[in-house]
Amino acid sequence: MTATERWRRYYASHREQEKQRRVVYRRDHFEEGILSRAKHRAKTLGVPFSLTIADIVVPSHCPVLGIPIIFNHGRKGYFPNSVSIDRIVPSLGYVPSNIRIISARANLLKNDATAEELRSVLYYLETSREKSHEHSLI
Repeated sequence: MTATERWRRYYASHREQEKQRRVVYRRDHFEEGILSRAKHRAKTLGVPFSLTIADIVVPSHCPVLGIPIIFNHGRKGYFPNSVSIDRIVPSLGYVPSNIRIISARANLLKNDATAEELRSVLYYLETSREKSHEHSLI
């Protein structure tokens, strides 16, 4: 029996233990995962990449929205409080002087909107809430 076959056999009989081991590893080495995914995106997008683990400093709260950064280990999908790498100028790629760590929600909000578009949305929200409040008083 080859080493590969032994590993497959072991994994098949210890599936839950191995799943939990991977969850713990990802939790303890989350910066490596962030770095790996960013490197893959850089290659896919054809933009520069020169980040190291030292460049991935995750704050306790999102500097844009002030919401706590939460690590969703072992869960797939979109989570607003998850860590996200923001490229300040997207075409400059993933280089230390061009990234900041923010929440996925903040990065999604600023994804492709211009400052003027965001001001328009803010104005709309503020005025529609005022009108809604006025109508509720009648």
